[in-house]
Amino acid sequence: MAFVAIFCKCSGESSPFSTSTFPDLPGGFPVPYPESPIADLAICEGYSIELEDQLFNVAQRMELGYFDLLGGMLSGDFMGDGPNNLSVDFLRTLPLESKEFFFDPTSASKVDAAGFVNGFELGFGGWRELQAVRWNVLSADFQPGRPPWGFAQLELFVRGLDIKGHVRSTTMVFDSQIVKDRGKWFLRLAEIDSLKSQVRKRPLFVEVSESAGVAYFGSAFVGPHLWNGVACGDVNGDGMWDLYVPTRERNFLYLARLDGKFDEVAMEWGLLYPGDGTGAVFFDYDNDGDQDLAVGGEGYVLSDGKVGGNPLRIYRNEGGNFVECGKELGLNLLSNTYSMMVLDFDMDGFLDLFLCNYGRFNEEFNNAWSMADNAKPNTLFRNINGEKFEDVADVAGVNDNRWSFASAAADWDRDGDQDIYLANDFGRNSLLENQGNGKFKDISQENTTQDLGFGMSASWADLNNDGLLDLYVANMESPVAHRILKRLDCDIEGMDGIMKMARGNSLLLQKNGGFEHAPDSLGGIGGGWAWGCAPNDFDLDGRLDVFCTNGYITRSGVGDSNSYYWQHVISSSAEVEMEPTIRLKQIANNAAFTAGLNQFGSEGRSFSGYERDKFWLNQGASGFSDLSDVSGADFVGDGRAVIAADFDDDGDLDLFLNEMQLDRFHLLRNDIQEKPRGFLKVQLRATTGQYQAVGAEVIVQTPEGPCSQVLALGSGYMSCNPPELIFGLGDAETAQVEVLWPGGHWESFGEIQADSRVLLLEGRGAPTSLSPHKRPL
Repeated sequence: MAFVAIFCKCSGESSPFSTSTFPDLPGGFPVPYPESPIADLAICEGYSIELEDQLFNVAQRMELGYFDLLGGMLSGDFMGDGPNNLSVDFLRTLPLESKEFFFDPTSASKVDAAGFVNGFELGFGGWRELQAVRWNVLSADFQPGRPPWGFAQLELFVRGLDIKGHVRSTTMVFDSQIVKDRGKWFLRLAEIDSLKSQVRKRPLFVEVSESAGVAYFGSAFVGPHLWNGVACGDVNGDGMWDLYVPTRERNFLYLARLDGKFDEVAMEWGLLYPGDGTGAVFFDYDNDGDQDLAVGGEGYVLSDGKVGGNPLRIYRNEGGNFVECGKELGLNLLSNTYSMMVLDFDMDGFLDLFLCNYGRFNEEFNNAWSMADNAKPNTLFRNINGEKFEDVADVAGVNDNRWSFASAAADWDRDGDQDIYLANDFGRNSLLENQGNGKFKDISQENTTQDLGFGMSASWADLNNDGLLDLYVANMESPVAHRILKRLDCDIEGMDGIMKMARGNSLLLQKNGGFEHAPDSLGGIGGGWAWGCAPNDFDLDGRLDVFCTNGYITRSGVGDSNSYYWQHVISSSAEVEMEPTIRLKQIANNAAFTAGLNQFGSEGRSFSGYERDKFWLNQGASGFSDLSDVSGADFVGDGRAVIAADFDDDGDLDLFLNEMQLDRFHLLRNDIQEKPRGFLKVQLRATTGQYQAVGAEVIVQTPEGPCSQVLALGSGYMSCNPPELIFGLGDAETAQVEVLWPGGHWESFGEIQADSRVLLLEGRGAPTSLSPHKRPL
């Protein structure tokens, strides 16, 4: 099979070519590497940014089906591997009827500039839709002298619908010689290092936002640094999952209908304004049987003493409308709250409220990159009999001043009370062990859960089917950071930590009373600038998969400011006074970071933009397979919050995303199942302590081994999932189910039939069937 066979016929588009030639430069294949590469980091990254900017424009034109700018970047004496007619090296069959073709680079034919562009026209010109084209500079080293030239490893990513209408992505990596002439970079040599293509007939998820009535097209995000979350629960008690979604302009309350649509009733229910809420959570704070609502925000005191922004708000559900009652409950907090969650930390039967408080960049930037501690302190509000809340963060020992983005609670050590994991930006995370006396102790160092990085979200989930709760933590991963770090061969103290901070997400697997980092080879970690994560069994095989939103700020201008950011982070964090060859401290002290931010503002550059959301399928011992490109859920709108819930009650988990750019809300129907697989849907009701059973752990014996999940209200990033756990059973007809209730009481519910919707009532020992509410999406 040849590479051209998976593409399409030629588009016939002609391309202008440069007449510039460079006969005095070294040539031939393999592509020559500079003999004395420039070590100065600022010069190297300056050249790399120029190259990226040119390739950004090339990619934009290619998305429209034009290849003229690509031709214009090729020198008059260009020679390279033609990107079509390569033979297949091997075919890998992926799960869920997906395939991945790997092509043999040695089978490529050498072509001139016209042949090179024609190869791309043959490859992509006739696709039904080019949905994404992206060039990345993976590495680049430069030779001093005139003209400037270098060796660059370039990656081309293309995703769309091919000639057959199948979902397809293609990724090529070229070893290239680049030359700068008259202010412009030219590609003189290009040798294919690798080429692969992933394909599936249909996407795994299908967007139904418009037909369901939840689509929303908002304004483009330009600032300030404030994001919006989402909460899911049953607001009106009809057994269907509703949605509360704050935005900058206003809020939305979507009530589910049996016909598969949603009614937007924020005004009628008293939730339309004020906008710009952050994290939100549904919970019954007064134990009256319905779902109340807490909404975070950025609140502050202005120079004239007036209150600005939004304080923390609590809305009491009064059946048909919500009434704001935060002040009367003692919750008039002015802070910069992002994520929030509820737990009964003191086991008094009432749900308490934990707030992750961040800093305010317009007041003060973080005071370090690897251990910042100048944010607003986190807050723990103790619920006193559903009548008022009392801030006990100081007494409980959870008033951390690190830049906390997210938290997740679970009784991971099974001692009867809930512990708290904190994901902190700019540093190390914390595992706070509940001491059972109203206080917490940080045990993250001894349990190896500090996870140095830019912590964005956290979730408890059994990721390896051993029946124990593990941690999935979202961090940052950046090809630009990797490019910069590759140049730093010198032995500088602090580099190991910086490399970890650019590594990506973390899987912390529980083992022998502690945790250990899963190896990178297991996969599931390269999520870009990651945010909200949802570990759930999307294909119902008994193993928990992971969906992850990502992207910081995507804008319409040329290029990205990411390099300036990472230059500053790396140079400011390395423990070195002066490294003469790479000028680390000069970069830390000069205007590199400021210049990058200025370009972000004045030139409309993105900042880690155009990243696509990720989806990894758990294949057990084989690791996590990246099926993002064929998922249908890989949006590029700077995603933040994500909800995984069975909105149509067909047994599998759908998705709802709140993204920050323009086309904001995405409701995605799960279409993974080609053949029916068994499921078990579990709701819980406790008879001792708080009746909502928040923090209860359910263990189901699946065909892949025991799978443990915890009932949480508030986890991931600014997200609150509904109080229902869904387990995949594969082909099994029944499954053994156990519950660890809050307080530490184990209870077996015996064998439960597949495809059941059940309520597990503490003390009953047998399930109660729940009526289905199937609705088309």
